[in-house]
Amino acid sequence: MKSPQPRKSTDDASRTTIRSRSRYLEEQRKLVSKGKEKQQQRDELKVATKTTKIEDLLHRIPKIQVNNEEMLALKTDLGISWNSNRKLKRWFNTWGVRSAGETRMRMTRDSIVGHNIMANNLPFLFNDESGHKKVELAPCVCVDSLADKVIQQLEENNELNNLTWHQGKIPSQELWLKIGGDKGGGSFKGMFQLGNVKRPNSKTNTVVYCLFESNDNFRNLKTAVGRFKEQINNLKTLTWKDKHFRIFAFGDYEYLCKMYGLSGAAGRHFCLWCLASQEEAQIPKSNRKIAQRTLEQLRADHHQFTTLGAGKLSNAKKYNNVINEAIFDIEISQVCIPSLHLDLGIFLRFFNMFENEVNLLDREIGAHFAQGNSNVTNYSQDFQQYVEIKRKLRETEIKLVDLKSREEHLTHLQMSSEAVTLSSLQAESENLRKDKEKMEIEAKDMRENTTLKVTAGPLAKKIDSVLQTIGVHRQAFHGRSFVGNHVHKCLQDININKVTECILGEVEMICPQLLAEARAVSFKFNTLFRLFAKCHAGYSRADSMEEIGRASCRERV
Repeated sequence: MKSPQPRKSTDDASRTTIRSRSRYLEEQRKLVSKGKEKQQQRDELKVATKTTKIEDLLHRIPKIQVNNEEMLALKTDLGISWNSNRKLKRWFNTWGVRSAGETRMRMTRDSIVGHNIMANNLPFLFNDESGHKKVELAPCVCVDSLADKVIQQLEENNELNNLTWHQGKIPSQELWLKIGGDKGGGSFKGMFQLGNVKRPNSKTNTVVYCLFESNDNFRNLKTAVGRFKEQINNLKTLTWKDKHFRIFAFGDYEYLCKMYGLSGAAGRHFCLWCLASQEEAQIPKSNRKIAQRTLEQLRADHHQFTTLGAGKLSNAKKYNNVINEAIFDIEISQVCIPSLHLDLGIFLRFFNMFENEVNLLDREIGAHFAQGNSNVTNYSQDFQQYVEIKRKLRETEIKLVDLKSREEHLTHLQMSSEAVTLSSLQAESENLRKDKEKMEIEAKDMRENTTLKVTAGPLAKKIDSVLQTIGVHRQAFHGRSFVGNHVHKCLQDININKVTECILGEVEMICPQLLAEARAVSFKFNTLFRLFAKCHAGYSRADSMEEIGRASCRERV
């Protein structure tokens, strides 16, 4: 039956039309219900009653209003187009949620961004599939005027009463501005942070001023952010409400080395702040006197590297490992030490040491299981395979001992036997020798190839489960590294105890013979983590470190 196409709603239709529609619905109900139209109608009435109740509840709920700033933030966070935003607004309306109009949202966007944004295709350096370098045009989006963006952020925070001088730690006539960058998710983000807000390092107080999708090598950084060099120099002379700017640089150490033209942390003169060599860094600080790096020194070293050193990387160590010019003129004394990345690197190294020693315990547990018929099906597949190979190795070594004994016995018989039986003994001895050589090769191969992954043993699994209970989930595809918040959690006293002592209960349950060794490992790394936690608390801080605090931190280190 063809469905009619109504031109009027039931409210506007005549009584005759309404009756016709009712008869049509009755016929459709008979058809759909296969003659059970009354039962179908009863169910329809139930559904209609529920729908009416829901509508009544929705009418009683106070109307929700989403303003234009919140709608714009929602659109930005979802990464949707204006067309998708319209669909979202229509969906909001079905639930009684009122949202700002598109015109107001666009006006808000213009007030935030204004005309202070530009996008260009710039020549960036890429690596092709074969590893060779190639130059391609790629989009780069950045603000047109860094000063205007900084002033805008100051005005907004001032209007919201968010500006602070941190109880005098920042001089009253100074505005602190940190300029840095970071690569992640395939793109590089140049960013800045105002120091005069309550949480200056928070991501909500971090503003991106430049973005491009390419490698963050020196050439690409100079191409994208080098244009801001003069703007940053002008910021040093700019004032806002009679207050002047002090500019700082921040970022991870690799980024800082690129920005200041150093070859990197592996160079002979690896330090950004001083001229210490790898050898001089091993000398106690009290017994060495090292010159500090300055922008003038960097310029002089780079000039000598390009002229006297002919720009060859092999000559970099002769010129304090300065191979490029500094991209920004921010004084080295105002480069923030990347304490977060120091924490991540040092703690990961300590934790890897802990895991390696625990792995030795896991191997001993596997060897113990291999000596008996212990059931290992409750453990990881890798650990089961390790135990099985250990059992085969043990059986092979027992057979080897038996073969050697038989070989020695045959040798003794050959010396005392008559010529008649000597040839048969020699043949049997030759067969034994071949069997022994074959078995020795098999045993050697099993010894060399029998390894247990650091993460596969029962103790390693226990540590991982404890880490997850304290909210630490290591990055599986990044060398099982940690993030900053992980380090903070792991260095709390209660969590140090949980992580280092969890192996004791596990060893006592499955292999008590190794309890003494497990206690030694637990105590060793519990002590190490506690000592490092004191250092972490000493230098990883948001306030200004006075001389007493610096002396205390040096003592802890």
